[in-house]
Amino acid sequence: MKIKTPVFLLLFFIFHAAFSDCVDGSIIPNVPLSFYGNSLGTYTIDLTATLNAATDGNKHTGNPFYEKKWYGECPGGLDADQQSCIEFTVYPNDQNFSPAGIMEKIEQYNDGNTNRGEVRIITNDNRSQYVYTTDHEATYCGPYNFK
Repeated sequence: MKIKTPVFLLLFFIFHAAFSDCVDGSIIPNVPLSFYGNSLGTYTIDLTATLNAATDGNKHTGNPFYEKKWYGECPGGLDADQQSCIEFTVYPNDQNFSPAGIMEKIEQYNDGNTNRGEVRIITNDNRSQYVYTTDHEATYCGPYNFK
């Protein structure tokens, strides 16, 4: 059976919209995740620890937050000067991702090595707003104000 292009596109957009809803909150349910194109499954993502780290006034380096300068124009409509945003990794551990075991799946596709994964929070320079991405910066949700 051959599906005509308009019908296929309609189904694609409906399916994509059902799984790409943005949430203005710290818990993002039912997110299909991949690691460099390899499906990891569907997860609930808890942004709480990373959002707290973004606003606690401390400099974070390494696991679990990987705070670093965002290179390029600030994404997703953030209210910031160009190239002044800050990136935080939502580290793929059992505190931030449910069900447990996401890092083991990432390691399967990374020669057995751990990796930061593909979920990020980007803040403006004064850390009053943020956007997040669950697909390695392909799309952004937000901007949201920190609560």
